[in-house]
Amino acid sequence: MQTIVAAGTWENKDALVGQEFVSDWIQIDEARIQQFEQASFANELPHALNEELYPQGLIEGFHLLSVLDYLVNTVSYIQDPDWSGWNYGLDKVRFVSPVSTSDAIRVRGAIESISPRGDGVVVLYKCTLEVHGRDKPGMVAEWKVLWSLVDES
Repeated sequence: MQTIVAAGTWENKDALVGQEFVSDWIQIDEARIQQFEQASFANELPHALNEELYPQGLIEGFHLLSVLDYLVNTVSYIQDPDWSGWNYGLDKVRFVSPVSTSDAIRVRGAIESISPRGDGVVVLYKCTLEVHGRDKPGMVAEWKVLWSLVDES
């Protein structure tokens, strides 16, 4: 399956509503998980859960949420150097099946709506995190991103 991109210019951004996208496959290795644990201070929790209860190589849900930004932004964007996107919120997140470091994952989704907000727009993505070779996704989520242009004044 080839990558499907939903890209446009700032002037035609509203035409992106309904556009579907599919990212390339990626695999999250243990080293990246450890870096995330350090960056998020999860490795310093005073009341951490017993790691022996988790299957080897399990990727936590908050790690999966963090890769949405990368996966979606590689295939859904505005072709304008002054454009930026800011995380606006996650809704209806559900972790459907476990994902591990041995799994390849990608995002499949669509731009559900684009609504004016201040000087920008809020984009609603419906995202499914697919797991290679599996019918059930790893995760589904509705993600809102605030798109805006950099004000050069």
